[in-house]
Amino acid sequence: MACELENQLNGNTLKGEHIIDGEKVMVTNSSNIKLIKEPGTYCGITMINNAFHLGAEGGNIVYSLTLTFSHPVTNVGISFGGADAGEAFTFTTNNNQTIQLTISGRCRVLIKITGNKIDIPDNTNVGGYITVGGKWFTQLNIRHNGKKAGIAFSFCLDNSSAL
Repeated sequence: MACELENQLNGNTLKGEHIIDGEKVMVTNSSNIKLIKEPGTYCGITMINNAFHLGAEGGNIVYSLTLTFSHPVTNVGISFGGADAGEAFTFTTNNNQTIQLTISGRCRVLIKITGNKIDIPDNTNVGGYITVGGKWFTQLNIRHNGKKAGIAFSFCLDNSSAL
């Protein structure tokens, strides 16, 4: 799965009604997250303007983003970029069950997945595509570990499934 630029949803376009598997799904998200006006390209992955930003210059602040779906979903696509060595982000759902994280993109070998957590061990400005699936959920939380300057995220629902 790739969350290509033309399919990415940002802080302005993710909120609202989307058709997923023929279902009308309302999506909302926590609103205190900073948006990155022009996030750039990382490992060949170009991020959409106004992508969500988890983190802060200088680090030491833990941020999280919660998405809420009006119907159960799975296989939510996520594009991310700008991750530096030492940064990590954890995915949890409202059912607290183990979810599957799969990663693709040119830099996938630079990214470590352990359970519901993704670590960037050594490199800077890493990007990739993530699919969060394996279970059905109506709420998805992404939590940044507070290290470094943070990571940009955008979302793709075009390959997602809904009940």
